[in-house]
Amino acid sequence: MSVEEEVKEYLKKMPPAPAGVERWIRKELVEHAYILYSRKANEAVCTRCGRKYTMKRFPEARHNILCSCPGCGTKAEYKAAHYGRKKLTEQFRILLFTHRGKTVYGTLFEIDADFKSFGKPQIHRWLSALYVFTEKEQKYFKHHPGGFWNGEYWEQPKDIRLPKAPTGYAWGRWSKYERTEIYTENLEAVFTKSCLKYHWAPDFFQRHKFGPYKYTRYMAQSLKYQAVELLRKAGFEELVMERVRGYGTGSLYMGGKNLTSVLRLPKRWHKKIRELNMGDLDLKTFQRLGEKEKKEVTRGLLDELRAAKLYEEEIEQYVSFFAAARYAEKQRKQIYLYRDYLRMASELGWDLTRKRILYPDNLQRAHDEVMDLRKEQREEIATEKMKKQVEKIVKELPEFRAGELLIRAARSQEELNRESQALTHCVRSYGERIINGACMIFFIRKTADPDTPFYTLELNKKKELVQCRGDHNRGMTEEVETFVNLWLAKIQKKEKKEVA
Repeated sequence: MSVEEEVKEYLKKMPPAPAGVERWIRKELVEHAYILYSRKANEAVCTRCGRKYTMKRFPEARHNILCSCPGCGTKAEYKAAHYGRKKLTEQFRILLFTHRGKTVYGTLFEIDADFKSFGKPQIHRWLSALYVFTEKEQKYFKHHPGGFWNGEYWEQPKDIRLPKAPTGYAWGRWSKYERTEIYTENLEAVFTKSCLKYHWAPDFFQRHKFGPYKYTRYMAQSLKYQAVELLRKAGFEELVMERVRGYGTGSLYMGGKNLTSVLRLPKRWHKKIRELNMGDLDLKTFQRLGEKEKKEVTRGLLDELRAAKLYEEEIEQYVSFFAAARYAEKQRKQIYLYRDYLRMASELGWDLTRKRILYPDNLQRAHDEVMDLRKEQREEIATEKMKKQVEKIVKELPEFRAGELLIRAARSQEELNRESQALTHCVRSYGERIINGACMIFFIRKTADPDTPFYTLELNKKKELVQCRGDHNRGMTEEVETFVNLWLAKIQKKEKKEVA
């Protein structure tokens, strides 16, 4: 049997929609109400209650003015009959559950409520999904409307969930059917008189704000896995909700027939799992702990362990992961701060076998101290590297003078900082590139004032001009350009001689 034929068979067996659905749609779901009026025909009508009036009841009527219906009291808006009302159409989806015997049926409709007629809005429905739930099997059929390349068809996805609202061809646009509502008046009967009778939990639904997406997943998951019922009734609500939301629950054995097998832990730990309201990642972390660690774990410590999972291998070079998380929690700091402290202390050569160094009394202060020391250390190393590189540049390209200008290599990071501040450009950030040999930086000065920044020049490693900038990145004057070309010709001539 094809999917289309199977859907047709189920639609024949399905009971009719509850009697109150039509009223629910018009009263609760259609958001806007209008007083449509025609002075020419001397009549007006409320789109909410459908009552008709003569225009003497509305002498003040003007298009788009707010008003209220004298009959039902609904807040409304005047709309003149001679204006088109196509854009007033409201679009949303509704999910209905019914049952016949033990079988539960779910139908998802796309709804258009238009105000084209002179009266109550016209309600148009299109079936977009069908659900059939029994204790033995749970089925989901998704409808695809006809498109440019193919006609309409039904498919049966494996994962049972509420489909996302269609967006059509306008990619990135908010879907016009994004609002999805569920009819709840008959839900108790659907649950208690069908295969779902053991899964009716109104307090649980209210606590977790169940809507159409959650009800659909909950029904399917509860019927497929006995574990869902066991977990909910035992108070492990977060684990149930992660399953309902469609998240992974690798910590659980969903085929288990008792809590010990489902949670993969002996009964003595069940109370703690419930008290700490563990989700899947929490439980995975908890399962990996030793017996002593399980006893000591708290909600805050569990959060630290879960959040810092990426740092585990790095931290365990110095201290056990659990001990690090426990220390960070006591210090009321994030574990990554402790990770950074351990790494920098190790780089400084501190003895991490000493308890007062491994667990400083004030983690924040100790972290800031090692960070300052590492910064000084890096600056010293960079300064030494810069010095060696500059000595090489100066030896190869010594100071050059011509006319009223001179050019010389930048000698240190401090000089780059001063140059950058004086000329308001970014040469201060070039220190690392000089050290790596990616570029060479030179200062152009007036010979009468050799200490005042004038122009800054960059050569690449092939001794080619990259840029030459003055105050606020201005370009070269004619005088500076002539001087630079003269200097470049000199160093390139020298380069050719050395190659020869």
